[in-house]
Amino acid sequence: RLAAPICWALALFAVVCHAAAMVWPLRWLPRVQLALVLLELFFAAAGGVEPRPAPEITVELLRSATANGGGSAASTRPTKMMLDASGIKFEPRALSLKGQRTCVPRWDEVEITNVGDKPITLEGVSSDHSMFHPSLIKAGTLQRLESTQIQILFLTQAVGTFEGLILVYTNMGAIPYTVKATTGDNPYKVEPIVGAKVVVGERFNPAISVYNPHDANLHVREVFTTEGFLHLSLPDKPVDAGAGRQQIGSRGGTDAATASVWTIQPRQQKTIIHLSFTSHVTGKFRGFVHLKTDKEDLLVPVEVMVTKGGVHVTPEIVDFQTLVSPAQSRSMWLTLTNLNPQPIELLSLYDPKQDQNLQISGFDQKGINVVPGATVRFAKVTYHGGDQGFMQGKLQLIINDTDAVSATLDIPYKARVLYGSLGFMNDKTKFQSTPGRVTSTMRSIMISNNFSVPILIHTARIDDPSFQISHFTPNSLLQPGDAVSLMHVEFTSNGTSALYTRDLELSTNVTAMKIPLQVYHGKLHCQVEHGDFKECSASDLSLEMGTISVGESRRKKPQHHQPQPSQCDSREHRLHS
Repeated sequence: RLAAPICWALALFAVVCHAAAMVWPLRWLPRVQLALVLLELFFAAAGGVEPRPAPEITVELLRSATANGGGSAASTRPTKMMLDASGIKFEPRALSLKGQRTCVPRWDEVEITNVGDKPITLEGVSSDHSMFHPSLIKAGTLQRLESTQIQILFLTQAVGTFEGLILVYTNMGAIPYTVKATTGDNPYKVEPIVGAKVVVGERFNPAISVYNPHDANLHVREVFTTEGFLHLSLPDKPVDAGAGRQQIGSRGGTDAATASVWTIQPRQQKTIIHLSFTSHVTGKFRGFVHLKTDKEDLLVPVEVMVTKGGVHVTPEIVDFQTLVSPAQSRSMWLTLTNLNPQPIELLSLYDPKQDQNLQISGFDQKGINVVPGATVRFAKVTYHGGDQGFMQGKLQLIINDTDAVSATLDIPYKARVLYGSLGFMNDKTKFQSTPGRVTSTMRSIMISNNFSVPILIHTARIDDPSFQISHFTPNSLLQPGDAVSLMHVEFTSNGTSALYTRDLELSTNVTAMKIPLQVYHGKLHCQVEHGDFKECSASDLSLEMGTISVGESRRKKPQHHQPQPSQCDSREHRLHS
């Protein structure tokens, strides 16, 4: 008697899950697949039918928002930091990835060990950078000297140097872990498909091309995607309108039609696949296309923003970075582009959270009209140092649109507030040049950590060939209150009378720091009447008094200027007539 109602209830549940998957495909897809498998098994058991094999369920690390304690722990409240992180040991102390290439995934593991006296409960991990995707392999309590691992996927979308912060959440607070990566161009000239913006109902058809940099033929063995909103088709063939896992080719080989398309001659480039995307709902869609070749596997990120109208705000995320004092603030301008065929009006801009440290200025409350095709700067947002922690929120821009979804544009913002500084000894940053001869001066640079958290100093550089850095260890760790000789700096004078300042630039896990290095020659500058200041030894100090009568007196006063940081005593003045 209960079998029929239960079957109908499960069927209704599957329909609801399928509808949810159409709206939130990335979040719901694995769960919907699992629900459908369970539903099929139930019907098979009830009717005595042999069930078919369960379909492949793919829950990728970078898409699993909550699995294994991973994903983003976004919050509008400050993140509580662990005040004393000495009981946690990371190996390596910081992750530095070099020689990476765009669209080539890389997985690394970081070991976390509890070296303290008390058990620590690991609750999850998050990343503040879209190119670093962490996952905690095993959440739970770590006893003394017990270890676990964080798996980090790095998938870059651009060439350059990137730095991210992985937060490890524990019952004692969050612990920051720094990840850096340097990437170059992909030798196969495969590029990510990101930043695309389309309107509802518009079809987006990008192509993926592959270049063969080798001396022999390159074979693409398989192309597939697990995203339900992406469809694949071979060049000059109709788009496959199926959903779920789209696969062309196979691990065992390809058919004749595919083989000709996917065999790429040396030093040649060829389009191997077309994507097709269309949506009738607004939102941001993220997915991946997997390319398997006989040389290397590639992963192409796909990111498409769908809006009812072509209204776009930049930057997409307002990142105020790190503020290190209550007096420090950082400002950014917001820009809007109207790609609609009709003008729009910007009605209001506000922060729903009403963060007292966030200030909005420059927005005309009477409304701002934006004609089709125009780009305007419409507001300036400033974040001031307040409570310490990681701050996140969103601004909401209201425009005149009848659709509530398209009328409200969310603009996320984030900031890190961490009070402190890196101190240095001022007298160790001065170097004297010696006119007429080449000399070298070596200084030991002492750095003290005045922050409440450990500081990891990644790199040090001086953009001047006259300075050389030695005895520096990259990724040097300074615990709170530490003062160490971080490096030696040698200045070589080129024999001229030099007077200038250069910066010693330190890259850390908190912020960038610049220490001014002053080069001086130790000579006074003199000025006669209204002339220019010159070195006193090179200046013509003749004082022209003109013609005076008997008994008349005139007075002129030469000016002395000390332009360098060292103390100078004026001991003697001589006048010659």
